[in-house]
Amino acid sequence: MLAIHGAELASLWASLALLLVVSRLLALVASHLREPPVVGALAAGVLLSPDVLGHAWPAATDWLLPQTQLQGHLLGGIAALSLLFLCFVLGMDTDVRELRALGRGLALVSGSSFLVPLAAGAALGAFVPADFMGAAGSRASLVVLLGAAVGVSSLPVVAWMLREMDMLSTPGGQLALGVSTIQDGLGFVLLAIGIALTGSGSRARLIEVTVGLVVITTLALTVGQRVTDGVLRRADAGPEATSPSLAVMVAAMLAIAAVTQVVHLDGAFGAFLGGVLFGRSTYHRVDAARVIDTLTTAVFAPIYFATAGLDLQLHLLEHRDVAVALVAVVAVGALGKTVGAVAGARLGRLGEEKGMVAAVLNGRGAMQVIIASVALRRSVLSPSAYTVIVGAAITTTLVVAPVVRTISMRSSRRGVRETADPGRLAR
Repeated sequence: MLAIHGAELASLWASLALLLVVSRLLALVASHLREPPVVGALAAGVLLSPDVLGHAWPAATDWLLPQTQLQGHLLGGIAALSLLFLCFVLGMDTDVRELRALGRGLALVSGSSFLVPLAAGAALGAFVPADFMGAAGSRASLVVLLGAAVGVSSLPVVAWMLREMDMLSTPGGQLALGVSTIQDGLGFVLLAIGIALTGSGSRARLIEVTVGLVVITTLALTVGQRVTDGVLRRADAGPEATSPSLAVMVAAMLAIAAVTQVVHLDGAFGAFLGGVLFGRSTYHRVDAARVIDTLTTAVFAPIYFATAGLDLQLHLLEHRDVAVALVAVVAVGALGKTVGAVAGARLGRLGEEKGMVAAVLNGRGAMQVIIASVALRRSVLSPSAYTVIVGAAITTTLVVAPVVRTISMRSSRRGVRETADPGRLAR
């Protein structure tokens, strides 16, 4: 077993404590400013990064942040585990039965609000400089991953915005949640495909990954669902069922992540799929799921997003190509998502809620960071591409939140005027 010295462990524990505390504090600040907490968590990593803290206090950065390969691997491993918990919770929040109930409108808005920005992002990926590709990347992988990052919405950010506006239970709110849920799933699929399109033999690997996606997803939703139900039913038999159920859920999450990693699908997809299985199970224990959700929200998600913020290299924005790419991704992503969502909403005859749905679906964050961080870790994307994708997610979300509130307030005032108009009922 590899020896880890006390000084290295002390640095690791101090790094984690600092990342968690600063992330939680800035998440509270973001919430106070009526911005999604994920923005504050990412900002914590940026604040503690070599580009910011390193300039202001180099000695602290040298001790707190990983300077050796071992320390980097240790912090990276904890960040990877945090990502699994985050993806597992996203999977548990995916309610397939509710998605089916939304019907035609969901299909139209999901398709158009995903395909239009996906095509725009992919087009950008075809023209950005070659140094946006990582050492193991290819132009095809860059096109797919940039398209995916522009095309998806972020379920946690969309849910936060709707909760802030008290619109979670409205038809438009439910539709926006359903769309972002589907697009999270599509994001994991495109992430797997993008990573497969790297290096020599990429066509064969793409076929292998595509077959793996279909086979693993099919087996998981059939045989895996029955096994999950059976194991949870047995775990639920004792007087203290929360702990056994919790252990089963975490062990299964890790096992499925290991399987998907072996077949060249990232473990994040496996954790997401595991969350879907447990969320769908008849024997799903709410108390056990609540423990995982609380632990993820309070600890794992802040640590993951803060470590993702550490990788954001702001000095790269001094390069014209990177700055131009950031502006292009923000503009193309917002325009493509809005046009696609409005078009789908009109086809689905959503009426006045189409503007709100289009604005909310521009909420970005979690899925974009997952795509970018996994691709950076695999050396498929370069730090420049990572900085553009994560920077665009932060910028768009900062702008969208006040826009959504403005639309909501205008809709509320319009509703009050219409209610107060006595002639409206007669008309």
